[in-house]
Amino acid sequence: MAERRTALPAFADAAVRPGEDEAGRGGDLWCLDTINPTGWTAAAAYLRHTAADAVCIQEHWRCAGLQCTEAVASARSAKWSLSLGPSLATEAGAASAGVGVAARTHFGLGLPGSAPLQPVHVSRVHAARFPGVVRGGVLVISAYFWTAQSIASAQNRAMAEALMELIDSFDGPWVIGGDWQVPPKPCPPPVSLRAWVASWLHPRHPRAASER
Repeated sequence: MAERRTALPAFADAAVRPGEDEAGRGGDLWCLDTINPTGWTAAAAYLRHTAADAVCIQEHWRCAGLQCTEAVASARSAKWSLSLGPSLATEAGAASAGVGVAARTHFGLGLPGSAPLQPVHVSRVHAARFPGVVRGGVLVISAYFWTAQSIASAQNRAMAEALMELIDSFDGPWVIGGDWQVPPKPCPPPVSLRAWVASWLHPRHPRAASER
């Protein structure tokens, strides 16, 4: 495993692209944000604010059917293409998990590789092809690991295997934006991920009261 862990800025302004000056010039890097908004309302607000080209979303809380359809329409009105893995409907009538990938409408989104997901992973792993940056595009994956479990737990290891199958089915570069449920400090990746050659990026400080 060739690892290069880089700490990201603690409090970056999502409305400003890296390298931009005050007049909006420059900033010609491809920008990807990853967020856990705990709800679609906050996710939709973030899409209206950010200057990124693509966004990975965890916990959008939109279930299959009308809720996802309305979320896609809402994103489109803000000039975003949106592909969702629907949330699970709980017995209490709430929504759990739910992941998605968004891209500016002038880029759009394409289908990922051919690896199918197990039903247990549909609300926690979602991939789409970003048709830019390089020929053939980039596989963008949003991942939401299980809460209150070790990154090496059986469920999280199985999810890491699902991620690997998605990557293996795509002939090109890839990126995962996820909520890994671990503190933002160097830590060993799941065993299933150690065969990957990747750069691991994390913020300098936690983004939640839970220190993750």
